[in-house]
Amino acid sequence: MADIFKYYVVSSSDKLEQISKVKGNLIYDTEERCMYLDIDNETRLSFQAIITLATDLQRVSLSHPVKGFYFVKENYKLWRHDEDGWFEVASGGSGGVEQIIFRPIDSIPPGTEIDSNKLYVDGTDIYRYLNGRFEKCCASKWSEM
Repeated sequence: MADIFKYYVVSSSDKLEQISKVKGNLIYDTEERCMYLDIDNETRLSFQAIITLATDLQRVSLSHPVKGFYFVKENYKLWRHDEDGWFEVASGGSGGVEQIIFRPIDSIPPGTEIDSNKLYVDGTDIYRYLNGRFEKCCASKWSEM
């Protein structure tokens, strides 16, 4: 783990862009409620909490949801909210995600069991195997800056 070089608190994403990426920088964005860590002089990773809600009605009733992850206990669904709206990341029960695999999808060996109950993390993109092909379900814009 990198030693903390400098700690910043910013009030908007615009101000975040003004801070040079320097290995060890730790930044808290009060608008996005997100922590960022510069793991080198080119890569800035973001870390967000998962907000737990009892029902899906609570999720859709939020008047000003913050950008981030939401887990709904009644149906075991994981959602992501950002400037484009709500996106279901994974659902529990029948058809839910059973395993998360971290490897480039083009490096999966032939004969490997591939199914829709697995999430495939390829760098900063997340895919699910649906209808005979990999479909991106989460874009890189929220996991690395």
